[in-house]
Amino acid sequence: MGRVALSQGLKAQPVERVPGCLEATNIYAHALASYLHQQGHDVSIVHPARIKGDVKSQLSRTQNDRADAAVIARFCRDLKPNLWHPAPEAVAQLQTLGRRLGGLEPMITPAKNRLKLCTDSELESEIKAHLTFLEEPVEAVKKRLEAHIQAHQSLAEQQRLLVSIQGIGPKTAVAILGEIGSVEDFGSARQLAAFAGLTPQEFQSGSSLQGKPRLGKIGNARLRKALDFPA
Repeated sequence: MGRVALSQGLKAQPVERVPGCLEATNIYAHALASYLHQQGHDVSIVHPARIKGDVKSQLSRTQNDRADAAVIARFCRDLKPNLWHPAPEAVAQLQTLGRRLGGLEPMITPAKNRLKLCTDSELESEIKAHLTFLEEPVEAVKKRLEAHIQAHQSLAEQQRLLVSIQGIGPKTAVAILGEIGSVEDFGSARQLAAFAGLTPQEFQSGSSLQGKPRLGKIGNARLRKALDFPA
């Protein structure tokens, strides 16, 4: 219902292609961005830190939905951020399956730890049943991931190249391929590193401030996490 109302409102505007700008809010921004893109509009997805910085620069003292929308609209008009394009369908499906697996697997380890410490036979049976309940969908998603990659020659070839790198296994390769999207969207390796939040951030000003450089961590946390263990 909300999307229908939005479409009707956009059609009432005096321009055919309405430039839209959204903050990157997990999966919600991408769902709306995909819809707007399908309707033929120009869409940008911007890191919330950029919007927040713009708000501070204007010394804004009011925060509500209407004021935030106006700030984002001005940001889009004045700075003209890069346009967003949806990933190819095969990559988008890979990302969905990879994130599903990433959400299921962390629940298994605590259950296994509780089973090791359990001394109650009745409770032990319940924990084992719960483990089975968790492990079955994990295995199902893994099989779907493998089948999906093998069904798309480009993904299979990219995975083969990735796992040839020391420290990169199939699981990490899936996360890399799913979270990067289309590598052609990046103009250089540095841009890709920045997307993952792996570029250095300096803290230095004059002779008094000599902070230790560290990773910026302003980027895709899932991709950064996937690369952490192999590194």
